[in-house]
Amino acid sequence: MLRALEKTEFMIRNSSAFVSETSLEDTTNRISIPNLIDDIDIPVALVKHPTRTVKIKQLTHDISSHQLKEALSFCGSDINGFFLGTSGSNAYVELEATELASETILILVVFSAHHTISEDAKERALAKHLIQVSGKQLSIFRVDAPRTTVVRILNINPQCQNNVLSVCKSFGKPMRMKFRDESMVDVYFKIDEWPNMLNILNSLNGLEVDGCRWVAQPAPIFPPIILQALWNHPDERRHVITLMQYLLKKLEHPTDTAELSNLVAKFYGDSL
Repeated sequence: MLRALEKTEFMIRNSSAFVSETSLEDTTNRISIPNLIDDIDIPVALVKHPTRTVKIKQLTHDISSHQLKEALSFCGSDINGFFLGTSGSNAYVELEATELASETILILVVFSAHHTISEDAKERALAKHLIQVSGKQLSIFRVDAPRTTVVRILNINPQCQNNVLSVCKSFGKPMRMKFRDESMVDVYFKIDEWPNMLNILNSLNGLEVDGCRWVAQPAPIFPPIILQALWNHPDERRHVITLMQYLLKKLEHPTDTAELSNLVAKFYGDSL
């Protein structure tokens, strides 16, 4: 049994299977939820809303916060805060939350803890990835750790779909992939990559592959073991419920969630 538990995840007929103890409590205790912020350079005391914050690299002393604000104007949001990292070459920019829904970028929503659906501005910045300021090209990165090990990649070259998995193997341990359409794919990484998913996302986002610049974001998919771990923490559970509500609203036809809502209320005192 111990040998079986050493390998908790494997594939059966192109589907993920999981081996776990019979005790749910033991299973969830084995998984550590990554910190929302895991960047030693970030001024944690100053960054109050990491899910609305982006990191801009290669900053030089001649670039002002006003210039960055102008360069980020395409996001459709004002800047709430501007903070320098301890290295001095990284800036952390907190974008103001807006209630405008983005229909032009496919499901560009932040699926991380304490999520609100008003963070399209940050996702627009991440999708663009590069900005020009004072003749310099600056890169934009995510700072909040995702609550999943599934990455959704957009803008793939339809003629080179077979290259996706090999590229992803350069940054982590992918198990399989599932295409949503000819230019969009979900890549499933191993569960033990969860602490490394922020690095994986930032490495894949903006990557030039086969003549196309990829957009990589957390997919709205929770592997079962991760869902169990999140569900047993009140703040993380609220995030899961918020995401479920958002996805249900995206459906063309109304869905009866009464039974699921009753179960959530019965066992956790929350409402769906």
